[in-house]
Amino acid sequence: MTRREQIVYKTMSENIARAGEFGLCPGPFVAMRAEYRRVVRREQTHFMLEFMLLALLIFALIAPWRASADMPHTVLRVEWGEDTDSRDTIVEEDPDESERILEAVKAKSNVLEDCIITGYCADCVEKYAHMNRDEFGRVLTSSGQWVYPGSCVATDPDVIPTGSTVIIGDKTYIALDVGVIGKHVDILMTHEEAAVAGVRRETVWWCEE
Repeated sequence: MTRREQIVYKTMSENIARAGEFGLCPGPFVAMRAEYRRVVRREQTHFMLEFMLLALLIFALIAPWRASADMPHTVLRVEWGEDTDSRDTIVEEDPDESERILEAVKAKSNVLEDCIITGYCADCVEKYAHMNRDEFGRVLTSSGQWVYPGSCVATDPDVIPTGSTVIIGDKTYIALDVGVIGKHVDILMTHEEAAVAGVRRETVWWCEE
């Protein structure tokens, strides 16, 4: 992360702690911070790919290949993989802090015992798949917001209002879609994840913004 991105991330973490201290639901801040870190990581990956392509182009222009008996060949090899010494430093979240934040959210939340948990994806209804997914992999929800799989759930608005923060296990979601009835939460997933999600029952915590 750049210094500016680290400052923004740290400020978001402070806002989460302040929200808990003032008795507010910090769930939306948690979701915003997670989305910010995901966007930063994606931008860093794109930057590295662009840099490598530019380096290859420059090398091709200024270092022509020469094949001769008395001159060794020049070989350019690009190896893909993790380099722990050269990769960008990512600010790691303190596990204890995350647990405290999660418990603070749950303390201010409503509880639904024995709630049905399932998974769905944009491809679940094939004839409508092209209407609610864009080229970036985001899905258009009934709330009008585009979201990535893994960040949103569908709920019955009469049970869990749209826009609420929803906690299942140790994961936090935002209720931005509908289509289920009663004590049922449907998690937006990728097609592969939804195919093996199955049906389970868990305790669900939720709070409105």
